[in-house]
Amino acid sequence: MGHTHFEDINVVKAINSTQPIGFNFITPSGTSGSNMNPSFTVIDFDEEYMVPINTHTYILDLNEANALPKGQAPVWKEQHDMLKEYKLEDMSPSSMLDLTERIYNDQETASQYAWNRIRRGGVDTARPVAKINDSEQRCYL
Repeated sequence: MGHTHFEDINVVKAINSTQPIGFNFITPSGTSGSNMNPSFTVIDFDEEYMVPINTHTYILDLNEANALPKGQAPVWKEQHDMLKEYKLEDMSPSSMLDLTERIYNDQETASQYAWNRIRRGGVDTARPVAKINDSEQRCYL
């Protein structure tokens, strides 16, 4: 859901407690935007309960695509599998809350999330080093 051009996760908590009851997964856009790779996301659902059980985000690396010989088609590649990328057991609200806490507090997770958030694109395609305990980052988690 959403239209931010970024991949974002927001946890929804109960009104009368801090218990996580859901989450919003905002998928990145299919357009390149500001130096980002085009992307799309495939969501796996549990057949019985119709809840998301994993996501797979794919990108078209523009640097690679622009370097291809004329007539050769570019290839979409899986950027990440949500469960594997962030070492999640499942996509329950409590697991997603744990992930957002790790994004906020852990340098490695924060940097990987920041890189995935911009679809591993940009002028400098190196993975950024994200700040931890950053209030600006807290706003989009």
